[in-house]
Amino acid sequence: MREWVNHTKAMAYETGRRFRFPVRITGCSLEGDTLSIKANSGYFDIMMQKSFGHEFQRFTNAGDAGGMVIRIDAVGNYAFRIRYPENCEKGETLMAPDVPKGIGARIVETEEDITFVLEKASLLISRYPLRMLLLDESGNMLVEIPGIDACHPNDSGAGGFCSLNDFYPFGTSEGMSAFTTRLSLNEKIYGLGEKFIGMDRRGQYLESIHQDCAGNEGARTYKNIPFYISTAGYGVYVNSAYLMDYDIGAMNFDFANIFLEEEEMDVFLIAGPSLGDIIKRYCMITGFAPELPRWSYGLWMSRNSYENEDIVRGIAGRLREEKIPCDVLHLDTYWFEEDWICDLRFSKERFPEPEKLISDLAKQGFTVSIWQMPYVHESQDNYREGVAKDYFVKKSDGGIFHFDWFGKQYALIDFSNDDAVKWYTGQIKRVLGMGAKAVKTDIAEGCPVEGIYRTRDGREMHNLFPLIYNKSIFEAVREVCGKGLVWARSTYAGGQRYPLPWSGDSRSTFENLAGALRSGISLGLSGQPFWSHDIGGFIGKPDPELYIRWAQLGLFSSHARCHGGGNSNPREPWAYGEEALRIFRSFAGLRYRLLPYIFSTGRQSLETGMPFIRHMSLHHQEDRNVHGIYDQYYFGKSMMVAPILSRGGKRQVYLPDGIWFDYWTGRKVEKAGWIDVQCPLETMPVYIPAGSVIIYGPEQQYVDEKETAEIEIHVYGGADGAFDYRNDGDAGDFMVKCKDGRTIFDDGGYRGKYKLKVIE
Repeated sequence: MREWVNHTKAMAYETGRRFRFPVRITGCSLEGDTLSIKANSGYFDIMMQKSFGHEFQRFTNAGDAGGMVIRIDAVGNYAFRIRYPENCEKGETLMAPDVPKGIGARIVETEEDITFVLEKASLLISRYPLRMLLLDESGNMLVEIPGIDACHPNDSGAGGFCSLNDFYPFGTSEGMSAFTTRLSLNEKIYGLGEKFIGMDRRGQYLESIHQDCAGNEGARTYKNIPFYISTAGYGVYVNSAYLMDYDIGAMNFDFANIFLEEEEMDVFLIAGPSLGDIIKRYCMITGFAPELPRWSYGLWMSRNSYENEDIVRGIAGRLREEKIPCDVLHLDTYWFEEDWICDLRFSKERFPEPEKLISDLAKQGFTVSIWQMPYVHESQDNYREGVAKDYFVKKSDGGIFHFDWFGKQYALIDFSNDDAVKWYTGQIKRVLGMGAKAVKTDIAEGCPVEGIYRTRDGREMHNLFPLIYNKSIFEAVREVCGKGLVWARSTYAGGQRYPLPWSGDSRSTFENLAGALRSGISLGLSGQPFWSHDIGGFIGKPDPELYIRWAQLGLFSSHARCHGGGNSNPREPWAYGEEALRIFRSFAGLRYRLLPYIFSTGRQSLETGMPFIRHMSLHHQEDRNVHGIYDQYYFGKSMMVAPILSRGGKRQVYLPDGIWFDYWTGRKVEKAGWIDVQCPLETMPVYIPAGSVIIYGPEQQYVDEKETAEIEIHVYGGADGAFDYRNDGDAGDFMVKCKDGRTIFDDGGYRGKYKLKVIE
């Protein structure tokens, strides 16, 4: 795989490469929601001409490159879909299968420009040189797609030279297309999927290719998503799975260049200016997350791997004995006869009665999740059947593409082949029929770029693979169990429709704990509302301090799972001493009391795309102090959490302007800005902004163990605010508002009991 990394960058900047770009509009027409622009075009050549040791590029902006057509579609009343060159007719994709139609599209023409007008956004297009400005509903510029005059051509229009570090015009080249935006002075760029590195993408050169990371650190990532958002108030989504690179102000701090290994560019410009609106509008294009099973929000307990039925029953019994609330027990790589040999059949010796085991666990309030992978070992009967039916990825010579995994040879199922997908998911459904209700979709990053697939190019299939993989297994789970759920290591654009992702194989270090949090915040800014990680780290073994600090973050994430590598490497809290057990029990118990708040936040995410783990900018976009913060976050709407990410319990926390309350003491904090905090192991910084509402349910050992006959509503006064409680049960929804110093309970038909507490 490393043979490809840097491949796009090398192609984009190689001497002799020529990009064709539009120069002057020669005509336009609006038909329905689509504006077609005809333009003559010029060439942008990479010449590497040196002058006094400096390298230059050459461009010619005369119309000597022939005509070019740019197709711009209105999307809803908030975004524009730009496709070029003239043969780009890309329609529905797996990432965006149902793009909204335009609403109320119209154009306004003058001698100098054309304005494509929607209710929430406009696109101002100058005739010469051709450039575009995305405007919000008030007419404020959000972002510019620059014309070639950014390089200051000479007056004759014949062309000129620019620095090697300057921008590329949006256009096409052989085997590649490019798209450019101009970055404003203080703009921050977030997103592009799960990233363990710093939050702001500006100044970074990023390669969009899924890779196995073996740690929550560094530039490699499991989850690339070709969507980013800007604090300037816009989003950019590239509707392609082909390999691409992002130069976000790396070569030139003032320009963001996207290079795509596909000659057709299909890109969406999404107007804000609110970051929350941008995420919602992205999800309106690529889809919203579905409702998850309520039990999924409980604690998951796992190892790699519980080796037999006795161990699983023992863990279940100890959890209930120790009063550790838990809902899911996960069977990882060794529930079949031989570890990692995934034949989707329980070992007859170690799991002799799997259906009875799963049934007995269900009576104790546990749900079972299972591991599998899309690789088939050459010793399996499945392998021989897959070869006979042509279900595996091939090499260019027609042979089976084999992978070495711990010294064993595997074939990869070709998920571009519908028959292969039906064959494999049929086997998954058989296991689900035995009582399991979730499937871990592991190891989806190895799809070879050079492989031969039934219906797709390998350069597209590599990044697309986890989306098809998750979709296929998710739909199988939904068909058998009623609601779908996969525990996914990789995903892609549109993957929020098939949740939920976790941060992959982390190491048991404080650095990986911090990296996991950065990845979760970044993924949330990329349109994925749900996220989890391995409490304690997967590789290695944490000490009690690291274990508890990780658990505190984990239990304030959308989903919480303890998981470690090896059957003798436990992540159950009693393995870390009495103090750790006591603290873990306290935080797990708090999470279960917070389930009404968590359920309601999850329901709201289905409609808005807003993540559980929220970058501070989603609530304080105008406060530039929060733009670079990546070690504290909002957990839902009402709780600001600042995990302890290093030893000793000391850290700084930033509180934006306003009134805040210390969650643990109820003490009012009216000092805004940076504050120093020192937290003993049994606590961590959590602050509540005035005007917030938090809903509590009863103490319980698993989700819905007790009927929620009465809830507690805690209202934090001092500012106007509201919380829209979304109830899954029969009691109905309600709204709690803080207005003019008063607490208003709008029951909306709510039929349950409640206690109301006001903290002032």
